[in-house]
Amino acid sequence: LHFALIYQALPKSLLSFNPPRDEFSHHEHKAFASDKKGDVEYTGRELGFFITNLAKGNPTNVELLFSNKPAHRSWAWQELLEARHSFLTLRCAKQYMGFVSQRLMRARDLLKAAVKAAGGETDVALSSEKEFSKLLYHAHHKMLDLGRILKGGYPLVALSGMERQQVLDIRLGRPKLKEAEVLLEQAETQRAQLVSDLNAAETDGTLPAEVDAQALIQWLWSVRVRMARGVGER
Repeated sequence: LHFALIYQALPKSLLSFNPPRDEFSHHEHKAFASDKKGDVEYTGRELGFFITNLAKGNPTNVELLFSNKPAHRSWAWQELLEARHSFLTLRCAKQYMGFVSQRLMRARDLLKAAVKAAGGETDVALSSEKEFSKLLYHAHHKMLDLGRILKGGYPLVALSGMERQQVLDIRLGRPKLKEAEVLLEQAETQRAQLVSDLNAAETDGTLPAEVDAQALIQWLWSVRVRMARGVGER
């Protein structure tokens, strides 16, 4: 289980000589693709720090605004949700693309190492099959949501139906070397199409380049003021 906590520090604490930490976390330090069943992890970020990173378009932060998982939502969070589509910017789309590219690059490195170790054989098990499958799973999940963003939609975060089955098949797959090469080539072809779509969106201006920073700062300021006054509403 992984919990995300976005909290508001008290205004007097923020103005003190020893302000509170911007974030805290607890993670189980295990190898990539290890089984974390039963583990409890969490990440906490102060609202101002979270907003700063949210404006940068990082998928992990943006997806919190579109998640339908059970959660406690304060009045400030509800207001942020009302403006969530404004964070789907060109910068955000490029962050998604960067995530996909990084995952596919790592998968390619694993595959190159496996090909070298196999000495020309292709019908052999991939020694890093779990890591390879998880990297492709991450890439495909983000590519599906990136495709929606570039078409004017929004990330679903929790996939369903055929899309969910597609990524689960990839996640649980244990491909041999030859199949892994095909899977990676298919993923890279899909990525190439998204690169083309992203370039078109930038040229056509179908997505805003950045978040409206001034409006965001004003909203955060209003939250701080209302909290100081003990008013939890507009």
